[in-house]
Amino acid sequence: MDLEGRAPLAASRLWVFASDASFETPISVVPDLVEAVSVHPGLGVKMSGKRLRFGAMPQDVFSDFGPPQQVCVKDMIQPPLDAFRIHSRTPLRPASLDYYYNYFYLGMDVLFDGQTHLVQKIVLHTNPPTHERFSRYTRCFFQLQIEAQAHESHHRHHEDDKKGIGKTMTVLFTMFGMSSWWVGNAIFAQLPLLVSRLPESDALGTQLSMMVQAGNIFSISYKIIEHHVGPLDANLVVNGMHQASLLLLMFLALFWDSQLMGRSLPLLGFSILAGGLGCLSDLTYWSLVMRHPPPCTKAVGVGMSLGNFVVLGLSTVQVTGRSVDNPRFGVTNFFVSAALFQMLWGIVTLIVQDKLGPAVVWAAGFVSESFGKRLLNLINPMHEKAVALLRAEQEEEAQAQPAAAVTDHPGPKSSGLPRKKKILLFEAVNFCTYATTYTLPCILPFVAAAFPERSQQCHLLLNMMIFQSIGDVSGRMLAPTSKSGSLQKKLPLVGGVVLPLCFSILIASAVDTSIISDVLSYEQAALVLPLIVMCFFFSRGMLVSAVFLRARGLTSSREAAEHLASTMGFCGQMGALSANVAAQVEESPLQLVGVEGTAMSSDDQELEGKPSFAGVCIDVRWLWPDIEEALQNAGFSKSRPLVMNQSDDSHTSFGSRYFYAFPGLIFEVMQNGYLASLTMFQVPTSELPSMFHGWS
Repeated sequence: MDLEGRAPLAASRLWVFASDASFETPISVVPDLVEAVSVHPGLGVKMSGKRLRFGAMPQDVFSDFGPPQQVCVKDMIQPPLDAFRIHSRTPLRPASLDYYYNYFYLGMDVLFDGQTHLVQKIVLHTNPPTHERFSRYTRCFFQLQIEAQAHESHHRHHEDDKKGIGKTMTVLFTMFGMSSWWVGNAIFAQLPLLVSRLPESDALGTQLSMMVQAGNIFSISYKIIEHHVGPLDANLVVNGMHQASLLLLMFLALFWDSQLMGRSLPLLGFSILAGGLGCLSDLTYWSLVMRHPPPCTKAVGVGMSLGNFVVLGLSTVQVTGRSVDNPRFGVTNFFVSAALFQMLWGIVTLIVQDKLGPAVVWAAGFVSESFGKRLLNLINPMHEKAVALLRAEQEEEAQAQPAAAVTDHPGPKSSGLPRKKKILLFEAVNFCTYATTYTLPCILPFVAAAFPERSQQCHLLLNMMIFQSIGDVSGRMLAPTSKSGSLQKKLPLVGGVVLPLCFSILIASAVDTSIISDVLSYEQAALVLPLIVMCFFFSRGMLVSAVFLRARGLTSSREAAEHLASTMGFCGQMGALSANVAAQVEESPLQLVGVEGTAMSSDDQELEGKPSFAGVCIDVRWLWPDIEEALQNAGFSKSRPLVMNQSDDSHTSFGSRYFYAFPGLIFEVMQNGYLASLTMFQVPTSELPSMFHGWS
């Protein structure tokens, strides 16, 4: 084509689309769901299954992500980051030739070189409310998968050093675990006597279970407070729980048979508090014990089952060989005995926390300094080793990079954990197991009601509760570890079949008591029913312990393990609560609601043979100190703050934002620590850590 007075026109670029015309039936380019964007430093990003690479041409971007909502030269939007010119290898080259593709609905800008027309920079926006361009971009949920090396290797090093513990410490941690759900177990251990003496009769088991599960408000409140104010000190919470438990047992001894308006309202109120303390133990005990060697975790798990066994043993001594109306000692004396045990648990907890030793040394120091040290070694043989390990950790931390400030942000808690789908699987198994387990105490009185005599019901119910503890302890002790044989590792699968089978039998027996009375005599039922209950709790102990063992093996990070253990315990409690709510909505004749508080175990397993590094996934929810620390642990050099070239006047467009640069990455950070944007630019592979030398 020739134009008069002008040079002939010549084509300089041809775009070819290898597909049918799509403009006749246009489809919205706005995605229905916001998907996570995978960031690959030095290479590009992956979004909606498509890759945007540095060096890509405009037609490639147009084909994969659709037409941009705006195309403009760089000077039109003047992003503050352009003042640094970091993306450009020729910082003095005129910027007017460069142009942007703006994808506001993706939260992304793509900068093309004005001469080569190749992608040279990608900007991902997080759309923080206080930013000057707030609401212009959709929030881009980007993620950066890295490997946390320094923190995890540091943790494993000290875990290996602390594996060896003596029998004394094993006993102490077992006794510490026995204090979990102690008050709730004590109340349910007296259920055979309470049923025969209080006006609620057979319905008391259901009502007590409801009240215990109402205590979940404590665990929910704990999580809400932790979310707003940050992680709470588990030591202080546990100490407060022990004091409250002692006070509660004293009130139970005094007012267990008190009635208001013809009902046992004081006992039901005390049960709510007992349930709340038990639910809190599922959240706090594991966070506390994760700070100690792995054998201590195993000991606490076994102790949680033994606690119920001990309190039932005390109840057995109370009524064995006696009628319900003539026990060896009354309910009041039983709760007094339980309070004495609670005092012992409190002392054991102080020893475990290494808080009793300093007080003993201080008091014995008035007599002799050597006497104080000998007494300290007697009551806490791990004291010197714990002090030495703490000193070693402090020295190592002093030599390492300065640690970032601890914040209430959830990012670091999930560091070292696998993808969310795998965690959800463990939480779902724990949820369902708790939901089924926490329905049994209200079922067992109805199962025992198949026989008319009160004495037979009492002894049958007590036998089932004793075999429940035997099965639970056995299941936990036989839970497979990483060193177990192939046959033992398959036991949890068998438990997954046996548990629902036994549960179905007990449900059917509770709904129709003639199933038991027509088939079995009392002597036969006294053997068969406790064995079914034992098989159920053996499977439950085996299954739950295996799930927690597997979950602990997902990470070598102590902080991540504490967070996962607490979350799984919380999911279990919510499973029990959900079972109660569902049962009440359906108005079941049996009101299938929660169980007495036999706590679940997050038993440990050996970490030998595990991968050397745990994965960490940084995303837009993290605070800047956490991101910086994780990147440094992954091998990036320390970030350098960027300063914009300013004119004579003091006004800048930065506001309260700061910029920090790593090889291939620039983070725009708000004053509150949250990200405003992530800018990516191409750098030589040699400048990146080895883990980013290829596109995964």
